Amino acid sequence: MLFSIERCNLRGPRKLLAAGIVCLVLGSSTVLLGQVKNTREYKYKVPPVSMDAAYVGTIPSSPAPKDSQLLGPGGLASGFEAAEGFAPGPIGGQAGWTMFAASTTEGHVDTVNAALGAQHLRISLDAAAGSGTFTGAFSPDLGMLPSGASTTSVDISIGAAGGADYLVVAQSPAEGSITWQVRFSWLGTILILDDIDGFGFAEVDTGVVWTEGSYVNLTVCDNPIGGTTDYFYGGALIYSQVTHVTGTRVEQIVLLSDNFQAGESGDFDNLDLTTGLAAACSAGSTCGNNIAEAGEACDGTDDAACAGLCLADCTCPAPVCGNGILEAGEACDGAADAACPGLCIASGAADECTCAAPPAPANDDCANSVEVFTGTTAFDTSSATTDGPAHPGHASCDAFGFDQLSEDIWYHHFATCDGDLTVTLCEELGGAADFDTRIAVYAPGCPATDLSLTDCNDDDPFNPCGTGAGGFHSTLVVPVTSGQELLIRVGGFSASGQGLLNVVCSAPPVCGNNATEGGEECDGTDDAACPGQCIAAGMAGECTCAAPPAPANDDCANSAEIFVGTTVVDTTLATTDGPAHPGHASCDAFGFDQVSEDIWFHHFATCTGDLTVTMCEELGGAADFDTRIAAYAPGCPATDLSLTDCNDDDPFNPCGTGAGGFHSTLVISVTSGQEVLIRVGGFAASGQGIVNVTCGAPPVCGNDTTEGAEECDGTDDAACPGLCIAAGAAGECTCGSPPGPANDDCASSSEIFVGVTAIDTTLATTDGPAHPGHASCDAFGFNQLSEDIWYHHFATCTGDLTVTMCEELGGGADFDTRLAVYAPGCPATDGSMIDCNDDDPVNPCGTGAGGFHSTLVLAVTSGQEVLVRVGGFADSGTGSLNVTCSGAPPSDCGNNVIQLGEECDGTNDSACPGECIAPGLPNECTCPTPGGAIPAVSEWGILIMALFGMIVGTALFGRMRKFAI
Repeated sequence: MLFSIERCNLRGPRKLLAAGIVCLVLGSSTVLLGQVKNTREYKYKVPPVSMDAAYVGTIPSSPAPKDSQLLGPGGLASGFEAAEGFAPGPIGGQAGWTMFAASTTEGHVDTVNAALGAQHLRISLDAAAGSGTFTGAFSPDLGMLPSGASTTSVDISIGAAGGADYLVVAQSPAEGSITWQVRFSWLGTILILDDIDGFGFAEVDTGVVWTEGSYVNLTVCDNPIGGTTDYFYGGALIYSQVTHVTGTRVEQIVLLSDNFQAGESGDFDNLDLTTGLAAACSAGSTCGNNIAEAGEACDGTDDAACAGLCLADCTCPAPVCGNGILEAGEACDGAADAACPGLCIASGAADECTCAAPPAPANDDCANSVEVFTGTTAFDTSSATTDGPAHPGHASCDAFGFDQLSEDIWYHHFATCDGDLTVTLCEELGGAADFDTRIAVYAPGCPATDLSLTDCNDDDPFNPCGTGAGGFHSTLVVPVTSGQELLIRVGGFSASGQGLLNVVCSAPPVCGNNATEGGEECDGTDDAACPGQCIAAGMAGECTCAAPPAPANDDCANSAEIFVGTTVVDTTLATTDGPAHPGHASCDAFGFDQVSEDIWFHHFATCTGDLTVTMCEELGGAADFDTRIAAYAPGCPATDLSLTDCNDDDPFNPCGTGAGGFHSTLVISVTSGQEVLIRVGGFAASGQGIVNVTCGAPPVCGNDTTEGAEECDGTDDAACPGLCIAAGAAGECTCGSPPGPANDDCASSSEIFVGVTAIDTTLATTDGPAHPGHASCDAFGFNQLSEDIWYHHFATCTGDLTVTMCEELGGGADFDTRLAVYAPGCPATDGSMIDCNDDDPVNPCGTGAGGFHSTLVLAVTSGQEVLVRVGGFADSGTGSLNVTCSGAPPSDCGNNVIQLGEECDGTNDSACPGECIAPGLPNECTCPTPGGAIPAVSEWGILIMALFGMIVGTALFGRMRKFAI
């Protein structure tokens, strides 16, 4: 996958934008400018869409045909005109262009807004693909190109409505990488993909505001090899980056959007890609000022690219092969051949010298094998080819998915002794290598198959070979008679390099002479590799180490008796012979249902009560591995029918030390003298530890003392104050679940009054209906009010009833809320719903949980009953619900009583003594406006909000259309 930048960049400002926070990126710093809710409604409660999903299967598997668009090797130009093979409609399949798999119509060739000619490429909304899905088009893949500079130019016009991001991406399919990326952000500025702090690539905001509604040219001058990438917008240099994305060439251009257009469209025309840096790349540079600027290879004394050779036009001269000077583009030149001493040659182009490939070794082919003698011989397989056969099925040389000796060279040898011939590349045996080696020995005659193979080795089976290439070096020991001829092949495990081949011939080892010889691991008293376990192997002349014995109680049939107290255990060499326990709550956990590498004990209970078997440090046990314990009725189990209980990780104690604390405890009820079969093993692990066995009377629930497996007991309830209850078993107390709210269910709704009421939905369940299709409560992929609680209310006015959790309106919440109001009677569906709200559409609700708080306003008559439901957007928490009721304005101005909406009334005129007047509306008294008429309060409010929105929107983002203040 070439392109895997996520829609919400976790490094850049988009993560903050997803939470409703607007940021300005300055260099490597991020400055928070405030909280807003934008028209796109970024509210990521599920992970944002990754571009990976849109890119799958869209990049052609092979280069597209070089059609009429191509301007020779390494370039293309397209005005999307009919003469170039384009017709109006989806661009996929036209003139070598392809489209995103997720989109069926975008981009498409259109005729409504061409920059030049009659046609252009347009990307607009694809409703079928869904917001956040990338749509657009891929130019033809120009195929493998040389690394080097290139110039890309395209004219871009983005409409003035909607809110999509538009990207221009250059990539190299041959390298599997992006080369550069420009994003025209829906926030109004241009972002460049760069690594400015050394911690990985992220989008850097240039601060340059792009122009809406008219074509402006974007030119990118890319010089990946030791240069910079310069970005020009409208002919002005807007950004220059020194670091590069991993691509080193431009072979394909991708034009795309993130499908958030909502009426907007992006138009692209006059796409041009050429090799080298065009004249447009030198904008702003001055040749002769001793500063190598954009578009210049060098400038006077600033001539690192071609020291002392900078020409008057600020370019480096073309290299001249044979002048003894290492110039730009040359790997070597004559005597200046440090990169390849003695191998510098003139290339196909007369003006450039290159390094010739070193010659293959003289013994590269089997037919040219060289005689090798006893002792060390230096070799080099770097330039060797592979001509020997593979060895499928051979124990050593068909290993790790590879059955060949690659880049092989060949020797022949005549044995100088009767005994063992050792051919080795292992440092500990006098050989050496800087790569992963393989050795094979054959009978004389070049082998076509492996029929003449004597033996083959990948990694020395006896010695550590600890240095170089991870120690993966080879040794072969074969029996020989004096004068016997052998063919020796030296190669690699998909590798090549240099080393020393050591050949030794010695008498065969004698097992029993107390001296470790030849291929022996030990011999009699010389048994440091395996003290006390040295044995004679199948071959009489060789001693080897025997496998250490398994524990005596490895098998169930040989179980050992275990007593009360501690017993040291070691499962390191144990095998597994007990049954698995699929479906058991504890021992079929984390995808594993076995007690592995098990050992067995039997125990006779010494009490009537609780038998505790534990490896938990806090209970007197111990382990250095992840343990499991099981208990059975007597008799070795073939299935889990006789299983009493099984435990993986102690459910009560922290078991905080060793192996991550994953240690086991079993507590089972026994009667005195009862026999129990105990199995100790691991969670796919083995090791050492201590098993502690105790037996005591069962716990007594209600004696105010936490005993045995109890979590609490009466007043001894620190684990769950006030919630200690008797469990199903009469002798054990446990912690009960805390109660939910009293009004958790609709049938138990509480009456709520005008004013502020504290609420808590933390322990609530969800019993109300979902509301699919409702404008507010079926939003962001979720149509339910989760963890809901219920109230009923009788209106105290005829007018507007406001139910709110918005801080600015007297409510509050520490979670993302939803509110719904219904007619009386618990709703089974949404038929009785009056209204529903997720996020207050009018007020900013600026504090807590991202400001996603709710408000509902509905018309009521005095005494009307409504059902109020308080829940969350997949969330719960605490808060304040504020209920207010505002009636109609008064109808009796002049009654000397200030009523709703009035500033004064007759003699009740403290707000404006002697000046209380009847306004245009006869039912309401007001104070006169000093200096003449002014706009009504509501009109001023709208005017102020509009001006404030214009100033803030322009200052922060350069345009208003992207935000709703």
